[in-house]
Amino acid sequence: MTAMIGSLLIAAGTASASAVDPANGSCLVHSLSATPVGSQIEVLTHLENDCGEDLDLVIGYRADGPCRHQLAVPIVVPTDPVDVVAFYDWPCAGHYVLRQSLGIDGRRIGQDTVEFDSPG
Repeated sequence: MTAMIGSLLIAAGTASASAVDPANGSCLVHSLSATPVGSQIEVLTHLENDCGEDLDLVIGYRADGPCRHQLAVPIVVPTDPVDVVAFYDWPCAGHYVLRQSLGIDGRRIGQDTVEFDSPG
């Protein structure tokens, strides 16, 4: 499977001045969606950083289905909302479970799961 980061969109927003410890992830709002787009799957990770400082984050994706795949994407998340959009060409048709894990300094601070069917 080939993977490509399609675009990184940084939307305008208001920064938070809260003094929340980002180590436990309670100040990071996150979501995951997967949408078929022709023969590809668009994977959208939405992040809202309310930690009051930029975060060095690793987004891990693991797809379980007919063809398994893993990918890790390091990213610096500013204190503005961020959408990370990736387009994947899945070589195998079928049903998949995609898990997204979010980590800081090797610790998982969040996880999201989505299911989808790939045309292959």
